[in-house]
Amino acid sequence: MAVMNPYDLRKSAGFEKARPIGTGVAIIDTYISSLANIPLPPKQSWGGKRNDKARQSQYLSIDNVQNLMDAWRFSEHLGLYFNRFITIHLGKLGIDDGDAMPIISAFLKTMQDQIAKQGQIFAAIWVREFGKYIDEYGEYRGSHIHILAHIPDTCKAMVINRQCVWLRKAAGQPNKAGSLHGREITGYRPYKPIGAHYRVNAANVAAYLVKGANKGAIVKFGLPRVKYGGNIIGKRCGTTQNIGRAAQKRQNWQSHFKGFTNRQKTASMKSAQISKAKT
Repeated sequence: MAVMNPYDLRKSAGFEKARPIGTGVAIIDTYISSLANIPLPPKQSWGGKRNDKARQSQYLSIDNVQNLMDAWRFSEHLGLYFNRFITIHLGKLGIDDGDAMPIISAFLKTMQDQIAKQGQIFAAIWVREFGKYIDEYGEYRGSHIHILAHIPDTCKAMVINRQCVWLRKAAGQPNKAGSLHGREITGYRPYKPIGAHYRVNAANVAAYLVKGANKGAIVKFGLPRVKYGGNIIGKRCGTTQNIGRAAQKRQNWQSHFKGFTNRQKTASMKSAQISKAKT
């Protein structure tokens, strides 16, 4: 069975240039022991209109990861398989992290509304991250969001053609090169039954989504990928309401996510080994 290597994962996770994740092998213990030594970014001003739910956080909590992964499993239970990974780099648009959430909300709502007009259902989970640094490709990332979504097959072309327009309207300014990337999850085949190839790769991308968790979540769920996700102003992560906890409760759905299986973790570690060998 083919498993995504880190270069394929980068493509599926919405990065223009394929490059390794760079997590390495057996880094979890090292990561946990080093959390206390990571210099946290300075507290930032809220920016924009503040509301009483605004807050700052450094990591995804155990509850955050539980909520995201339960929503992922419930979405599959409904037949709404996540087939697309979208990354939006708001930092490249010069948008402060404190102003990011209204733009993200507007973008997601527009996508949901446009898909609903086609008589179809949109579902997604998302995580915000912040990294103020220059990477090996000279990219200033800043505030960004990863969105793992179910895009109905009949709406795929519309989403690809219109997503940049939706972002431009939500942000109120022109897009810049590299501000939005979207990729299909490897192994997903429109109008075809879901197979093992897709399931392994979807789990690989889901693990990438929650890589910025705290040490409690890393241990509890056996997260195979870990990386500091930065200081975030406001809501750090979320799900669409149709796959959230209230929707799960209405259907008496109780198959809670327990953690990544040995098979999924092995696949992720193999990807890390390939990455290390090629660098």
